[in-house]
Amino acid sequence: MDVTARNTINVIKQKYELQLAYQESVLGPEHAQTWLGVWFLYGTGEIGRATARTKAGAKEESARIAVLWLVRWLAVSCEYYLCTKERTSSRCLTILYFNRMSY
Repeated sequence: MDVTARNTINVIKQKYELQLAYQESVLGPEHAQTWLGVWFLYGTGEIGRATARTKAGAKEESARIAVLWLVRWLAVSCEYYLCTKERTSSRCLTILYFNRMSY
């Protein structure tokens, strides 16, 4: 299984029994669509928003932002490997490790 922000947010959701929801929409004309992905935390509101050229890209980037929000504001503990083909030619460049003592 690939370690992605989407996988990470699902693990956090289960581990901490969080009520998270995801919504997506498409913006712009059919020949130049942009996808919008938004993650919500029940009782808090929006915690991650991103746009991308692809549906999967918007979901992944908005999940990455949501994971960072959860780590920062709820002090959840997670290990997240950020791998992007565009920046690293399919190699993992950055390893972010967060725990309750990080902040």
